[in-house]
Amino acid sequence: MSEGDGVTFEVTTVVVCDEQRREDNGKMILIGVYNEKVFVPQFPAPLALSFWLQGIPSGPGQGMLYVRVSAGEAEFLNNSGPIAFNDKELSSISVPPVPCIFQQPSELKLELKSRQDEPWRTIKTIKIAKRDPATQRAAA
Repeated sequence: MSEGDGVTFEVTTVVVCDEQRREDNGKMILIGVYNEKVFVPQFPAPLALSFWLQGIPSGPGQGMLYVRVSAGEAEFLNNSGPIAFNDKELSSISVPPVPCIFQQPSELKLELKSRQDEPWRTIKTIKIAKRDPATQRAAA
């Protein structure tokens, strides 16, 4: 199979979380799910963020998925791996925790592509921000 002949994956949902686990019955447990921002107490801020993707494959078969996680000039992950699907139904892909160190407020970006020679597609951005102590006390 040449690289351009493989199945592709059209992402419909992205969840950013701390950790993922798969139960024996196939259910996913997503731990520490983030909304539009990840708040940290201070910078530099070491984090390990995981991504859970749901989407529709272009059909049954195999292909490649290229994944990049970055913030500004810092690249935390640039990797690829094979994907395989039995049908064209809603499926999920897990990206295990990616170690990141943020020196300042940033915007984390998750990008995907199906072939090495195509441009990256941004499928999720999430802001990394310092928690305002006054806001934290008001929420408690």
